[in-house]
Amino acid sequence: MQKGVRYEAPLALLEQADREMSAIPQDRLFNEAAHRKLTEKWCAAMFGLGYERHVAPCSAAVNDTADHEADFFIKVGNREYAFQLVETMQPERQRGAEFKALARGEVRAIPYEPERGHREGPNWIANTIAQKRAKHYSNAAALNILVYANFTARDLQHADVLKAATPDLRTFASVWVLSSLWLGSLYVGNDLGRIDGWGVIFTIEEANARFDNRQRSGS
Repeated sequence: MQKGVRYEAPLALLEQADREMSAIPQDRLFNEAAHRKLTEKWCAAMFGLGYERHVAPCSAAVNDTADHEADFFIKVGNREYAFQLVETMQPERQRGAEFKALARGEVRAIPYEPERGHREGPNWIANTIAQKRAKHYSNAAALNILVYANFTARDLQHADVLKAATPDLRTFASVWVLSSLWLGSLYVGNDLGRIDGWGVIFTIEEANARFDNRQRSGS
């Protein structure tokens, strides 16, 4: 059992992350290193929800200690799995600067390019995994990787992502991809189980309802 981490049910962890993130202005949330753990908490919770929906019950914990390469842990039964989170965005995107510009009123919206994510997203994800492999972690074979695809991923094809990323997948214990709506596995070399294709976490309607409820509650 990992010391210094607290496991929670994925939905409880997600609600906690939502409350904490909504209390911070976005120009600070995405520019101050102190808030990075909130992204890790949100992604750990979303992974847990998708995993529970399609594989098995689990709990999730963010790693707040400094003595492990993992960003978060997933516990299934009595087994713990260490995960490292890596985010993929459009290569040229400067998210922090975007939200500062929004806060100053210099821009009204972030560019929306759904077809670009569909076309180029598989290579963005593959490049991110390749960069992880190039770090040559000493315990890579025991490390699970979660790629957060933080771009408009409409119609992103699992087969296209798998084809692009295949050369680097077996470096790690498992490799998964997460969006704001779905979770899927690209490679699983341990006993975690797998999700073939993209497994829905929230439908668009469910995600919109969650957002509306947060707006009404002020959280």
